[in-house]
Amino acid sequence: MNILMENNENSPAVTPSVATPSNPPVTTSTASMLSLILGILSLSCCGFFTGIPAIFLGHAEIKAADAGRIHSSNRTLAKIGMVLGIVGTALSCLGTLLYFLLLFFGLGASVLQGRLSP
Repeated sequence: MNILMENNENSPAVTPSVATPSNPPVTTSTASMLSLILGILSLSCCGFFTGIPAIFLGHAEIKAADAGRIHSSNRTLAKIGMVLGIVGTALSCLGTLLYFLLLFFGLGASVLQGRLSP
């Protein structure tokens, strides 16, 4: 809608500004972000010490997103953190099991060869 000033025909047209509604910013849930960080740490260095909390936090945040208590975009972060926690915990448990098996068979082989007394 262009409005021209009546006094001066050569003056530029003035257009009124229309306020457009803006969406409120989406806040990231701290627990969802913590689940993601703990899941990444479980894969890189901390194993099941951070994997198990990542699983529980991720699961709780997924339930909160489904119930509508937090924004649904946090569901993705929580799900990724939970999956990384599961993978990190599984790899950590497999590594620990392998370590104890090698230790057991190594000591057993030493006893059979007579290097260690039973």
